[in-house]
This record gives sequence, structure tokens and C-alpha cells, in this order.
Amino acid sequence: MLWKAGFYALIVGRMNFSTRLDDAMRKAGFKSQSALARAAGISQTTVNRLLKSTGTHGPDTETVKALSEACRVSFEWLMNGTPSKKKKTFEEVELVYLTKREIRLFTQYRESTIEGKQLIEDIALTAPKIKDSLPD
Repeated sequence: MLWKAGFYALIVGRMNFSTRLDDAMRKAGFKSQSALARAAGISQTTVNRLLKSTGTHGPDTETVKALSEACRVSFEWLMNGTPSKKKKTFEEVELVYLTKREIRLFTQYRESTIEGKQLIEDIALTAPKIKDSLPD
């Protein structure tokens, strides 16, 4: 840390791939390497190797793509540390309360592979709705 005129400044080096992956994993809510591996459709051994920066070569493009989608970060940021050129848009949100069962479903969705997420979405869209069963 540096001190100047009553302020401390911390010099932070540029994050490497393993640091960015660890950061993305935590922010996305994955509690384990296995959960991230399942969601990305890759092996836990690969996630472990990437987090520990071991191996003779860096991650391949398809692996980074799967990890970035699972963690909901841009490919560019995860691969190189550069911000995405896409503008992020935020939808208006409101406070909602969830039951334990609903939270469990959200967790299952988050930890699913890309194909699993698509299956869950397809089922949710075709499932009977409460308003559909109410009389007019």
C-alpha cells in the first residue's frame, strides 16, 4: 500500500485467468467446482486445473465459452480481462418472496448444463398455469 496526503492506495495487479474464473464463480453463486463444472458441461478436473493455473497450456475457446455462459460473464472478460463491448441492460426488478422449493428450483436451474437449462425453460413454458385453470 502507498500512503499520500492521508489516503492509502492499494496497487492491484491485473487479474489472470484463474483469478477471473474464481471471481466469476463466486459472484454467480457456485459453491463448488463440481457445481460450476456441471453447469458448464465440463469436468471438475478441468475447473480445478484452471483455478490452480496448472497444466501446460491455457483453456481452449469452447471451455471458456461454456464457463462464461455458466457464470454469466462475457467471454472477452473471462478470456482476456477486457470488458465486453456489449452494453448491459438491466430490467426493472421488484422484491419477491420465494419458498424453499422455489429456491431449490432456481438452484437446480443455475447448476444445470446449457442443455438442462433449455429443457427446464421448455417445460416451464408448456406447464399448465394457475390462471389457465381458473374459471372466467
